[in-house]
Amino acid sequence: MPKILEQPREKILDAARKRLLGSGSYATLTIRSIAKECGFSVGTVYNYFPSKDHLAASVMMEDWRSLYAQVQERYYEMPKQEQPTVDDAIAGMRLLFEMFRIFSIRYSNVFAEYEGKGIAGLRPYHLRLIGRIEMSVRRLLTEEQIAKEPFLPTFLAETLLHFGADEHTQYDQIQGILRRTLEGGRE
Repeated sequence: MPKILEQPREKILDAARKRLLGSGSYATLTIRSIAKECGFSVGTVYNYFPSKDHLAASVMMEDWRSLYAQVQERYYEMPKQEQPTVDDAIAGMRLLFEMFRIFSIRYSNVFAEYEGKGIAGLRPYHLRLIGRIEMSVRRLLTEEQIAKEPFLPTFLAETLLHFGADEHTQYDQIQGILRRTLEGGRE
């Protein structure tokens, strides 16, 4: 009779998360080591994750979703005006920026190992990520702002992601530029 595995996908993700966030690194993450740690066969791990890249991306995506849910919860708890204001948008973008900072620090070892490598394969993930961030940014803007500058949500999403992942940039450094952009360039 085949052995019944209790929550194999979750166990695999937990083991991979520990490896990625602990003393290990992306380079030390192997399907074989994860299978051994979980007490599964290598084939069982491959049934859920077709490659090491897919496994690492799945771990990161779960953490991303968790952080994003926390950001949404914090944003909806903030006092806001009936109609979106520039101040509301600035506060929401600060939360997104902070989320990117936390995520990029958490997975800095993984990102460092990809530096200088063929990242063309990561482009679809980047575009999907920007699309999701853009949806969040759109909720922070007024219809008038979007109608006036249709590229604005994409621009702001890319800006927040880029500078949120840059450890040398603080939100206060870009906040004034964001405010002037949202106000239509008025001083």
